[in-house]
Amino acid sequence: MIVPVYNTGPVIEDLVRSLDAQSMPASDFEVLLVDDGSTDGTAERLDALAAERSNVVVRHIPNSGWPGTPRNVGLELARGEYVAFLDHDDYLGEHGLALVHAFAVQHASDVVIAREVGVGRTIGRFVFRRTIPDARLDEDPVVQLLTPHKVYRRALLDREGIRFPSGKVRLEDHQFNARVFFAAERISIYGDYAYYHWTKREGVANASSERFDPHEYFTVALGTVLDVVDQHTEPGPRRDRLKAYWLGKKVLAHLSGRAVLGYAPARREQIFQEVKALTAARFTPGVTAHLEFPMRVRRLLVEQDRLDDLVALARAENGLTGSWRPADVALDGTAAVVGLELELRYRDGSPVRFRRDGDAVLWVPPVDLGPLPRPVLDVTADLAEARLHLLLRRRGAPEDHSVCVPARYRIVPLDGEDGGDGSARLVLTGDGRVEAAELAALPGPAGKAVVDLSAELDGLGRRVARRLAAPADGLPPRRRGAPALYVTQLGNLSARTTAEGAVTRAAACSAAEHGPTRPTSGAGAG
Repeated sequence: MIVPVYNTGPVIEDLVRSLDAQSMPASDFEVLLVDDGSTDGTAERLDALAAERSNVVVRHIPNSGWPGTPRNVGLELARGEYVAFLDHDDYLGEHGLALVHAFAVQHASDVVIAREVGVGRTIGRFVFRRTIPDARLDEDPVVQLLTPHKVYRRALLDREGIRFPSGKVRLEDHQFNARVFFAAERISIYGDYAYYHWTKREGVANASSERFDPHEYFTVALGTVLDVVDQHTEPGPRRDRLKAYWLGKKVLAHLSGRAVLGYAPARREQIFQEVKALTAARFTPGVTAHLEFPMRVRRLLVEQDRLDDLVALARAENGLTGSWRPADVALDGTAAVVGLELELRYRDGSPVRFRRDGDAVLWVPPVDLGPLPRPVLDVTADLAEARLHLLLRRRGAPEDHSVCVPARYRIVPLDGEDGGDGSARLVLTGDGRVEAAELAALPGPAGKAVVDLSAELDGLGRRVARRLAAPADGLPPRRRGAPALYVTQLGNLSARTTAEGAVTRAAACSAAEHGPTRPTSGAGAG
C-alpha cells in the first residue's frame, strides 16, 4: 500500500485503522507512508504509527506539492507482487485486500479496477455494475474512472518504466493509468465488494481541488494523455471510442451545467477558447458519434463559436431532474416486481420535450438554438441504451446494490398546446424483480436488517436517482416467502429481511442487460 501524505493530521488514523482491520494478515502486506514535507505535525504522527506496526514504513521527502513524486518514492520501496495507491484521507473495506488480491491472482490480472464507493461524494458507480475478469479497454467502462485507487502488478510497472510524472502535473493519474492500460495484458473490473472508500472531507489538503490554469489543463495535461492514446491506437473507431471519454467528461463538461455557470465571464471565455482549440486539434468528427446527445450538442456549439448559447442552455437545464411516479408493486412467488416510471423535468416542473420524426425520436431544446443537424438531436440510439436501476441499500451500509431494469419508453402528447413543433413528453418505464433471498444476501452483518429501495436513470446523458415512493393505493397483501415490504413514515418503499451475513454480492447486471457504457454529462467536470 503506497500512501502519499501531506498535512493530514489525525485523519490519517482512519486509514491506518482500516488497514489494521484487514482480514489479510498484516504479515502479507506492507504499508508505505511517504510524507511530502508536512508542516503540521503529521510527520511525527506517522513515525509514531510506524513504531507500533511491523508492516508500516515511513519515508520523509521535501515537499513536492503534488502526489506523483511521493507515489514514485513508494514504488521504489515496494516489494510486493501487487501495489495499490491510497489517498491519505480515504480507507479500505475490511476484506478489501484479501478479496481483490485473490481475484487478481485467480485471473492473472495486471491491473484490477476494484469497486470504489463515495463517502460524501458521488462517483461513477456505474463502472461496477458487473464484474469483468477480462475487460475490453475501448468497450467496457475501463477508462470511466481514472483514479489511482487500483491494484497494479508491480512487475508490469517496473518492466515498462511506468511512473507518475514528477512535479505539479494535472491529470497525472490519467497519464499513469493510460500507460498502464495499454501495457497490460489483462485488465479486470471487480464489483462484488466495496474495496475503496473515497472520501470528501473539509479541511484536508487536496491538490486536485486547486484552481487550474486552462492552458496547462487542456492543452498541456490533457494533451499529454491524448498523446498516449494516439501512440497506441490507429485512427478509427477504437481510438474514437476511447477519446470520447475525455471529450465528454474532461473537456465539454467544463462548458456544461454548474461548471460553466460558476465561472466568471472572463474565465469562462478563457476556458471556452482553450476547449475550442483543443477540440479542433485533437478530436475528429468520428468521436462525436460516441458521445451522448447532451455532449453532441455542446460539441457543435463549441465548433460554431456559440458560447452564449452554451451558457443559455446550461441555465435552462440547471436543476434538471427526474419525476418518479410512486412504484407499482406486485408479488410473484418469492419475488417483488417493482414497476418504475420516470419523466425528465426542468427546475420549474415543465417536461423535457421530444418529438417523433418517422421512426426516430428527436430532442427539443429548451432554448432557441436555431436549426441544428438532425444527427445531433436524434436520441433514438441513446434511448436503446438507457437503463433504469432498482437500487437496494441496507440501512447503515455505504453503498447501493443495483438490479438492472431494461427501459421502455413511450411518447405522450403534451397537455394543451405544444407550440406547433409536435413536441411531447418522454416517459421511461421498467420492471425490477427482487427476490427475498437477494435482500437477505446483501453484504453486512447477520441478523435483522432494513433495506431501502431507490431508483436511478442511467441514460440520455443523465444520472438521476431518488428514493422510491410507495404505491398510492398501498402494498399488496403479504405473502409467505416474498419480500417483506413496508411503507416508511415518509411514504417511501423499504423492506425488512433477516440478513445472512454475506461479505460480497455478485453484481446483478449482466453484460446483455448492461451493454457498453458511454461517458455521460452527469459525471461532472474535474
